[in-house]
Amino acid sequence: MESEKQQLVLNGGCHCGKVRYSGIIKDKTNIVDIPNYKCNCTICVKYRFWEVRVDPELMTIVKGKENGALKEYKFEPFHTIHYFCFECGTHPFGLSHINQLNKPFYFVNVPTIDGVTPETMDQLCLKTIYLDGLHDDFAHEPKHRNYL
Repeated sequence: MESEKQQLVLNGGCHCGKVRYSGIIKDKTNIVDIPNYKCNCTICVKYRFWEVRVDPELMTIVKGKENGALKEYKFEPFHTIHYFCFECGTHPFGLSHINQLNKPFYFVNVPTIDGVTPETMDQLCLKTIYLDGLHDDFAHEPKHRNYL
C-alpha cells in the first residue's frame, strides 16, 4: 500500500504471484478509511470474499492476462465476473455490473492486498458493511452475518 497525493494505491495479487493488480482509491490515504463489504450471496460465502471497491478506470491488471494465469468465472445472471488464478486458485478481485449500484466497479479481496496485517484487518472489521446479496437486497444487511 502506497499513499500519494490524497490517494491510496492498493497493490496485491494471488498466492503464487502469477496474478497481480494495482488499484487506486481517491481521497483516501489509509486503508482503514475505505468502506469494506462482506456479502452473503452464494459465491461470496463459499469464497469468504471480503471486498473494497475500485473504480474500473483506476484498476490495472498488472500480471495474469499475458501468462494465462488469470481466469474468469461467471454464473447466472452474469452481472459479475469473478477472477481467479489458474495456478493457485486465489480469487484476488472481480468486476461487477450490479444494476442496483448504478455503475460498474472492481471488488478487491482484502486479504490479497500487499501489506495488510491482521491488525489492519481487525480495524477494518469494525467498519464492515454487510450486504444481503443472497436476496438481491443490497440496501439492507442480512439477518445473519456473523458467519461472513
